[in-house]
Amino acid sequence: MAHFEKDPFYFVPFTDANRATAPEIAGQWFQDKPEAPEVWEYNLINGTTYRSDTAPEVIRILEDLRSDEQAVSERLRKKARRVIVEYGDPETGFLWGDKLSGYIDRSRGPAVKVPLIFYSSRSLVGENLHTENILRIVTAIGKKTLYVHHSLNSSTDEKPV
Repeated sequence: MAHFEKDPFYFVPFTDANRATAPEIAGQWFQDKPEAPEVWEYNLINGTTYRSDTAPEVIRILEDLRSDEQAVSERLRKKARRVIVEYGDPETGFLWGDKLSGYIDRSRGPAVKVPLIFYSSRSLVGENLHTENILRIVTAIGKKTLYVHHSLNSSTDEKPV
């Protein structure tokens, strides 16, 4: 992928619709919005790539947590804060029951660096965070709420801490 000079930039995902109508561009990044049935828009913030529909507060929190962990590769992740990330539907506020627990960092690739969550302070591989679907972030110790999406459905059993 080339270096992008401006935000936003775009990715054409491998979906059935894109494979059927635009197979030659599926799986590629673009500076200008391409013609395809499904195109994801991204922004670059502090060197990390976020979907454009990610809440600004989520980006700020993840960047703060990540900056606390700048020394991940320098063996200092032990001092970082372990968090619990909960996914759901941002439109309805319904939690899906998906929870990830770990330490925030980002991928180390040469082109696109995406937010990751590492299960352990010794983990070498992390899981991609679907930042556009994060409804709640709490600290693992003390359960301090760092972020709650405004649409979180409080009528469910899952209430903000």
